[in-house]
Amino acid sequence: MTHHAGACRTVVVTGTSSGIGCACMAAFGSRGYRPAAIARGRAGLDGGCARQNEAAPRE
Repeated sequence: MTHHAGACRTVVVTGTSSGIGCACMAAFGSRGYRPAAIARGRAGLDGGCARQNEAAPRE
């Protein structure tokens, strides 16, 4: 896969409220991707996004 400088790298991750989906979201985020989270319920989505925001690298 070729990455272009300045290109937006977005990945869609399902099941982000817990487990593998949550871990994948954190892993992609730590590698510079912008994960788009999908979860079944608002509470799960909010929890997954909060964890991702805590783990996100700061510029």
